[in-house]
Amino acid sequence: MGWRGNLRAFNATMNRIDRESKRKQRELDKRYKLREKMEELAQAKYDVEVFENYIEQIQSLHKEGSELINWLELKNEKAPLEPKLEYFEMANAESIFNNFKPNFLHKIFSMVESKKKSLLKNIEMSKIIDEQNYEQSLITYKQAYQEWLEQITLAEKVLKKEEKALLEVIEEINPFKEIYDLGTYLDIMFKESILYIELNVHSQNIIPNEVKSLLKSGKLSVKDMPKSTYNELYQDYICSAILRIAREIFAILGVDEVVITAKDELLNKSTGHEELLPILSVLISKHKFESLNLNLIDPSDSMMNFIHNIDFKKTSGFKSVERIIFNNI
Repeated sequence: MGWRGNLRAFNATMNRIDRESKRKQRELDKRYKLREKMEELAQAKYDVEVFENYIEQIQSLHKEGSELINWLELKNEKAPLEPKLEYFEMANAESIFNNFKPNFLHKIFSMVESKKKSLLKNIEMSKIIDEQNYEQSLITYKQAYQEWLEQITLAEKVLKKEEKALLEVIEEINPFKEIYDLGTYLDIMFKESILYIELNVHSQNIIPNEVKSLLKSGKLSVKDMPKSTYNELYQDYICSAILRIAREIFAILGVDEVVITAKDELLNKSTGHEELLPILSVLISKHKFESLNLNLIDPSDSMMNFIHNIDFKKTSGFKSVERIIFNNI
C-alpha cells in the first residue's frame, strides 16, 4: 500500500474514532440535558407541593388539638396502694428446705449436712432479697403518691378555675407550639376570672406574597398573589388559629368561655405610624364551639356563630376594631 496509503488508512481510522467519540458525546449531552430537565420538573413539583401543603396548614390549624383532660376524673382517682413487706422469696426457699430429701449421692459423699446448710443460707439470702424489694417498692410508692397528691391538688384548683393553676397547665402542656412555630405569639391573662387571650400575628411573615403552580409543561410558575386572595387567606389563617386556641383551651382547662383577640400591625391614621391593633375579637362559648363540625367548616364563616367584632373586606383587608370586654356584653 505504501506509506501514503498507510497514512490515509490511519487517518480514516482516526476520523472514524473521532466521529464515534463526538457522536457519543452528543448522546451524553442529550442525556444530561434530559436529566437536568427531569430534575427541574421534579424540583418544580416538589416546590408546588410544599407551597400547597403550607397553605393547607395555615387554613386548617383548627382541625387538630389536644386530647380532652377530664379533671374531675383525675381529682377522684384513687391513691396508689402502699406496698407490704411480704417474704415471697423466703417462703419459696423455706419450702425447698422443708421438702429436701437427700439422694443417693448426697448420702454416699456425706453431703447431706452441707446441702442443708446451703439451703438454710439460701433462706437467709432470700429474706434479704424480699426486704430489698420492699424498700425499692416503697421508694416507687412514695414517688407515685407524691405525684398523685400533686395531681389531686392541681385538679381541684383547675376545677375551681384558679388562675395560677390554669396558667400552670398551659405552660406545662404547651398546646400552642404549632401556632408559635408559624411566628405568632400569645398573651394570656385573666381579668375578674375571665380568660383573655391575645394573638399577636405577623402576617408579613406568615402569608406568602407569591403563588406557585405547575404549567402544562410541568415547569414552575411563580406569580404575585392577588391582593384579594392574600386577604382571604390571611382571614382564614386568623380564624383558624383562633378556633385552634379555643379548642386547646376547652380541651385542657374545661373553661366555659374564652375571649380571643387577634392583633396585627396596622396604620394608625391618628398618628401616621403602624401599631399593633386589634383586627378580630371574639367571645367563644364551649357549648357553641362543641356543636361545630371542625373538619368541614370554613374558619372565616364560622365566626358568625359567636359574638365577634371584625371589619374585613377582601379588597382592603382588616381594619382596627374594638376588643370584646366580657363585662360589657
